[in-house]
Amino acid sequence: MVGVADNQASSASNDVGKPAVTESRLRDCPFPSKAVFFAPMRPLKKPFLLIAIVLMAALPALISGGYLWINSKLGRDWLQARINQAIPGSITIGTQRLRVLTPGVDLGDVTLRDPQGRPVAGFTHLAIRLAWRPLLQHELRVQRLRLQTPWAKLVQNAQTGLNLTRALVPPGDETAAPEENDQGAFPFNITCQSLALTDGHLVFDAPADDVHLTAGGITLSASGDLMHRQAQLNLQIQQLETSGIGVQPPPTRIRLKARLDGERLEIPSLQVASGQTTIDLQAATDRLAADPMMNGQVTLQGELAELKDVFNLEGAYAGRLTGRLDLNGRLSNPDARLVLALGTGQVAGQPLDHAEFTVVIKDRQATIAPSAWQLADGRLALQGSVDLHNAFGNGFLASPTDPDAIAYDLALTQTMPDIAPWLKSMAAIKGGMESRITLTGKGVRPNAPLPG
Repeated sequence: MVGVADNQASSASNDVGKPAVTESRLRDCPFPSKAVFFAPMRPLKKPFLLIAIVLMAALPALISGGYLWINSKLGRDWLQARINQAIPGSITIGTQRLRVLTPGVDLGDVTLRDPQGRPVAGFTHLAIRLAWRPLLQHELRVQRLRLQTPWAKLVQNAQTGLNLTRALVPPGDETAAPEENDQGAFPFNITCQSLALTDGHLVFDAPADDVHLTAGGITLSASGDLMHRQAQLNLQIQQLETSGIGVQPPPTRIRLKARLDGERLEIPSLQVASGQTTIDLQAATDRLAADPMMNGQVTLQGELAELKDVFNLEGAYAGRLTGRLDLNGRLSNPDARLVLALGTGQVAGQPLDHAEFTVVIKDRQATIAPSAWQLADGRLALQGSVDLHNAFGNGFLASPTDPDAIAYDLALTQTMPDIAPWLKSMAAIKGGMESRITLTGKGVRPNAPLPG
């Protein structure tokens, strides 16, 4: 004990004259990292530490449990019930899967029904994949969207409207005005890198108008950027059938390729093929938001015999019909040229060797020439002009319009050295004939003087 007391006394004597270690001196210490070793230890707040440990351990369990629940039948039933509470119709979901690591969702065997329980639309599988990082930059980026075998059975009723609207929109909300963004722009951008729709099917019926339309084999691929107004689209409809609209065309195939880049819309290819009739279009339009400028071309090839059946025409029709329409300039007032030609054939039983009709429109002034019907050595020709300025004072797309203000000056000349080929289906008449008829006037009240 004596030795211990001597050591303590010696230590105390060594500390005499040394400043005490205080908190202020620790703050002023030039070596903070070393000062920690001299700071007095504070007791840890054990309750907060315990809570943090419990949360860290429970969070993965909670996330895993929520993930398993939302992908279970209970989660699917909960989601289905929430949707059905918000719409007049009902929806059934066969399968669902929510993805977290690569954000996305998969839905299978989905069917939408109207309030009466009749199926309206659905699909067999929908897969959506998103990207995490663009969300931090106010962008919703869809990396991939796949829609397999979508279908719809649309019915337009004269009293209740479209069945799809009745299934989705509560009564009274049909005419609700959409909310406008005060900033005039979307608060975030939406982009889609790859969208694909395969094997779509659509049926549309309007019993009151006796209209029926069926489209099958629909495939679509697209990509787009909403904020920058950029998009690409490829669409194919393998079989389109219509009836009850006054014409009965054979099954039709449609192929479309289009691109949008800001204010420019390009259609490199649009083809509509129905039986032996084909219509092709190539066009480009600029300044979509203002007064659009257009440059395009439409070509037509078909058989008169087939067109006779489509339009339910009487008499005999035969021959190959070709046509071309060129458009250039402002869409409201374009320059246009239309040429229709028909080879050897028949029109309403009347034989012909060749027929041609040409009209050129420039600044709302139409010029007809050359236009003629030829048979043997005879010729029936039409020429003249039609003034559309007063009828379409503000352009073809603007109102008001006045058809009675259309002014025309037309002349029909006939030269037939031998009239027999022209009238052999009606009477056995021989001889020749020449004539000229002029037609001038406005609207539907023309004057037709016959020169003596």
